[in-house]
Amino acid sequence: MDVEEKIKRYVAEKLQTGSSERLEADDSLFEAGVLDSVGIFDLVTYLEGEFGVEIGDEQIVPENFESIGAITRFVHAARDGS
Repeated sequence: MDVEEKIKRYVAEKLQTGSSERLEADDSLFEAGVLDSVGIFDLVTYLEGEFGVEIGDEQIVPENFESIGAITRFVHAARDGS
C-alpha cells in the first residue's frame, strides 16, 4: 500500500466520522469538516509513527494538511529531507 492509500485509509477510518462520501485526493479536508485542530494533531502523530518523519510545529500549516494529496506530498518531502 502506498503513502496516499495509507493516508486515505487513516482519514476514512479515524477522522471521517459517519460520512459515506468518498474524498478525492484534492478535496479540502477542512471544508468537508473532516479535519480540525484536534484532528491535525492526531494525524501528525499517525504520520510520524507510520512514515518515520518528524513534523515540527512550523510545518503544521493548512497548506500541508488541506487535502489527502497535500498530505501525501508533504510526507514525501519530509521523507526526502526537503
